[in-house]
Amino acid sequence: MTNLKELVNYKTGFSLQRTVTITVIVGSFLFSAIVAVFAFMYVKDQNSKVWVLNESSGQITVATTKTNTDKQRMAEYKNHIRMFYSNMYAFTEKSFWGNVENGLHMIGNSGKDILAKYQRENTQQILKDANVIVTVDYINSDSIAIDMSKTPRECLVHATQNFEANSGKSSRRLYAKFLIYDLDTRTEQNPHACLIDKWEIIDDAKIQVNE
Repeated sequence: MTNLKELVNYKTGFSLQRTVTITVIVGSFLFSAIVAVFAFMYVKDQNSKVWVLNESSGQITVATTKTNTDKQRMAEYKNHIRMFYSNMYAFTEKSFWGNVENGLHMIGNSGKDILAKYQRENTQQILKDANVIVTVDYINSDSIAIDMSKTPRECLVHATQNFEANSGKSSRRLYAKFLIYDLDTRTEQNPHACLIDKWEIIDDAKIQVNE
């Protein structure tokens, strides 16, 4: 016959086992909850950052960690525009087609007009014959203006295009207005997920004669 001592020991063992089981379950739940919270915070932090591709170094850096969406997107738009100018309007004879191809990934149907003009004028051959180096500069920090209240975004850029050849140096204004549309996905060729279109050069007057 089971005595009282055995009953007490059995009850004590059962209580201990139940306590251990409950502790393990609660601990596992708390651990999962903590991991979930930290994962959520990490994703939120990453989403709050704007990643900007530096075309000269090929490295991706954080442009800003501000939570204001418009400011984040503004930084990406401006970087997209600079990359477009640096590819479509800055080149040498050797880099010409590679740069133009990169630029075409950043612009919509308007890019066909730019490409057709280059082909019609045989731009690459001109660059080769005169050994021309073409670069782009911006007037000041406000040279890229974007109206964030409009969709698509309305943009105005004041830049200069510089030509250095065997015969000397010259520059012209490269003032343009255009729209920027948002895209659904980012790609290697278009890391900012936006597209320039309705491109129009509003002033291309020469500002410096040959030296």
